[in-house]
Amino acid sequence: APVTPPAEGPRAGPPRGLGAPEIVNRRDFVYALDFGTDGSLAFVHHVSTHMELSATGTWPLSPRFQEKINPTEFDIEDVLVVDRGPAAGSIVVPSRQGVLRAFDGKSGALLREYTAGTALLRAALSPDGALLVASADDGRLFFFAPATFALRGVARPHADEVRGLAFLPDGRLVTAGQDAVLVIAAVREGAPDAVRVPSAPLATGERAFLAH
Repeated sequence: APVTPPAEGPRAGPPRGLGAPEIVNRRDFVYALDFGTDGSLAFVHHVSTHMELSATGTWPLSPRFQEKINPTEFDIEDVLVVDRGPAAGSIVVPSRQGVLRAFDGKSGALLREYTAGTALLRAALSPDGALLVASADDGRLFFFAPATFALRGVARPHADEVRGLAFLPDGRLVTAGQDAVLVIAAVREGAPDAVRVPSAPLATGERAFLAH
C-alpha cells in the first residue's frame, strides 16, 4: 500500500534555502564570528602572518573597520559582541597569548586589556551584561567586570582546555572541556582571591612574565 507522509515532520511546509549571498570576506580563514542585536557582525580571521578583527553592519552591508590585533598566527579562536550592560558597544577577543582585549565596536580602537598568564580560549557575557567570563587552557574560568576588566574571581571546573562556554537565560553557566566533562553551575558571590601576574609587552607582540 502507498505510504502517506505525515502532515508534520522534517519535510513539512515550504522548502527553505539560501538567497543571493553578500560576500563579506573571501580571502582569509575565518576562525570565529558573533552577531550583535543591532545587526552588526564581528569576526576574527587569519591574514598571512597575523590575526585581524573585522566588524561590519549587515542590514545593509556596511564595513566598519579591519584591525590587526595579534601578531601571532592561529592564536584567536573566539570573538564576543557585547551589546548589553555597562560595556555595550564593545567587542571582546580572548587569545592564546593569554591576553583578553576589548575593542570599540565602531572604530576598532583598543579600549582595555587584561593579561591572564595562561591561554584564553572562549568568552561569554551574562544575560544582564554585568559579568564577563573567559575560559583558559588549564581548566580555569576568569570572571571580570565587563567595563573595566577588573578581576572578580577565578574558578577551575575542568582539568583541561575549556572549549565550550555559554550562559543560560537564568544566569547559570555551562562549560565543556577537553576533560570530557560538561558542567552547569550557578555563578555566586564570594569567589576566592586571585593574583594578577604583571607582564611587559615585547616588540614581537609576546609578553614577558617574572615569576619566583
